[in-house]
Amino acid sequence: MRYIFFDCECANCFGGKAKICSFGYVITDAAFNVLQKRDVLINPKSPFDRHVLGKGKNGITLAYSKEDFYSKEDFSEYYANLKFLLTQPDVLLFGFAVGNDLGFLNAEYERYSLSPINVKAYDIARIIAVFLPSEKGVSVEKLVEHLSIDISGLAIHKSVDDALMSMLILKAVAGLKGLIASDYLKEDFLVDSTAPSYQPGFLHHRHLAKRHLMLKNYPDSRKDNDAFDALLGIKKDNPGSEELKGISYTFSYLCKEDMQRTLPLAQKIADCGGEVVKNLSDAQYFVVYDEEEKNDLASKSIPKPESGVLMILIGDIEGKPVGEWPKKQA
Repeated sequence: MRYIFFDCECANCFGGKAKICSFGYVITDAAFNVLQKRDVLINPKSPFDRHVLGKGKNGITLAYSKEDFYSKEDFSEYYANLKFLLTQPDVLLFGFAVGNDLGFLNAEYERYSLSPINVKAYDIARIIAVFLPSEKGVSVEKLVEHLSIDISGLAIHKSVDDALMSMLILKAVAGLKGLIASDYLKEDFLVDSTAPSYQPGFLHHRHLAKRHLMLKNYPDSRKDNDAFDALLGIKKDNPGSEELKGISYTFSYLCKEDMQRTLPLAQKIADCGGEVVKNLSDAQYFVVYDEEEKNDLASKSIPKPESGVLMILIGDIEGKPVGEWPKKQA
């Protein structure tokens, strides 16, 4: 019997649907000796969420550039090989919080009109919760640290390395607790792909958006994104004026996709004593890209009518003196 440990990374979860950009797997024997491993890069045919490009407070960094992913084939081209890999009769599947990965795969089957690959996989997070309850809910990154596992040369958020780390975690726990295969190969630890645990959960307005600008990167795009993030939650001690003192603004995800228009406005808000905030709940004004986005968000009650947040268009403030910007009615 062979074991397959696997992990997926996603470009985004816009609309509550994952778009996979890599699938990594490690094949071992029953004694956890590595027989084969591979990282499969996939063109997500969709924009990358700023979060996975290292933007924002809790951003992560994928192991490859956007261009590396976009240069590959899309998910449908790998489907046949994936089906063969996951359905071999002599393999058992494993993953860490594997319900998420099975849910990601289900989203791609649906997106490309492919027949679902129905499998069951052992969830290492569930195994940890039973045999090492003090580590329940702890991330892969923290577990390898707590278990003193050497991960030299491995990278977090690189699918094949995450898969390898999940294997090393199970191997370490088995050794630490004296487990044999029958201890962790129990029905209670299995997740069925027809009912995975993945749920989109709380959806930021960027995830609900079905439209994206698909603008090309420009030479200073990363620099401008960093400059925008540096402004979030900052009130200048000595702004150039106080025209916007005590007023807070947040920008829609489409606005953030067009940083060449948005960054100068964010800088102007800060220079005039105002504040650019990350969360809609902290804002008084919500700047959106155009009427189409405004109507789409309003149809989803974003922002909630009772919040008192005024939605304005980027064109309402762009190129205009601050004194002419839209204001709430008293």
